[in-house]
Amino acid sequence: MRVRHVRTIAGALVVAAFAVACGAGGEGRGDPTATSPKPGDQQADTRRNFDLVAQEMLERALAAAQQWFQANGSYDGADSSPTGLVTLEPGLCYVGEGTLSTTSQAFCVSGEGETAVSVYALGDTWSAAARSRSGRCFTIKNVAGTTTYGGGDPCAATGALISATKTEFSEPVG
Repeated sequence: MRVRHVRTIAGALVVAAFAVACGAGGEGRGDPTATSPKPGDQQADTRRNFDLVAQEMLERALAAAQQWFQANGSYDGADSSPTGLVTLEPGLCYVGEGTLSTTSQAFCVSGEGETAVSVYALGDTWSAAARSRSGRCFTIKNVAGTTTYGGGDPCAATGALISATKTEFSEPVG
């Protein structure tokens, strides 16, 4: 009986040592929950990344518009026209102020890209809207040097004139 008990203990120790070596039982390398995101988390990360891309596009468009303002004393002309923002930031797809931003097959008035950035420019006011591939719309507005952020539909630069009221973009959701 004693030999059988020793073998059982020895077998349990071998299994325990193997489990520790493989990281099983919690936080080690072998625990799939410690190293692999849950399927829902991957989807949330993807949506969050889509939102960050849309926000970054708006920041790039704003930077170009601010360059325009510095050079011209107003935002007049910092728009979707072929002589507008595309001359400073050609990597974005610009559409007119009342045109809804889309995330695929956008017809660019100027520039290029998959996602349309709707822009408005008049005097000391400039605004833009971009739809994330997550489906969320983000907006940005600059009036006399003060930038505000927002979102919501309609996802067009004219909508951004009303919806961009916050001091920063809302946190991308998961």
